[in-house]
Amino acid sequence: FTKDFLLPSGRLREWPSAAERADIIIVSKCPPDLTQEQKQEFREMLKPKDHQQLYFSYYDYDPSYYIFNQKYKAVLQSDWDVLLISAIARTDYLLDYLNSKVNSVRVLEYEDHHLFDRFDMANLKSRFEDMDSDKKIIITTEKDAMRLELHRKFLIDSKLPVFALPTKVQFHDNDGEQFDEQVKEFIKNFQV
Repeated sequence: FTKDFLLPSGRLREWPSAAERADIIIVSKCPPDLTQEQKQEFREMLKPKDHQQLYFSYYDYDPSYYIFNQKYKAVLQSDWDVLLISAIARTDYLLDYLNSKVNSVRVLEYEDHHLFDRFDMANLKSRFEDMDSDKKIIITTEKDAMRLELHRKFLIDSKLPVFALPTKVQFHDNDGEQFDEQVKEFIKNFQV
């Protein structure tokens, strides 16, 4: 938020000064291998107040699952080729992860909150069939899997292997334990 603007010019929903009310600041979407030097850079940029605790987190991923039956899992392999279909605001983090796990990634990217239509599904099928690979899969986010549910019949009839990649937030170091304890203490001591 230190380099962003209030809506509609930027993505902030409150003025940056509103952060002063916070007891906890979580820097999210950090690299999994965040260094102490990088943490210090964030501290200097954010300038937390004495009453504020600063935590650092990153995204991690569980094995992907078939969107119409979660018992079918797929652990990404280095010789697989992926077609990613997404309608989320930023895919950089997801693309970095996928590129580190598979042979290649092709992207069908739409604007945030896009509702997939029949044309999009035909395009998905065409792009998937055009991939010259024996080991290929379609990956999407859990958020987008909900929107793809509207095209269940088409996706099943077309035998398109669409798998959702579950995201989970992990804290760096022992920040997760400290965060949990701080929240528990707050709840325990809360008074109206």
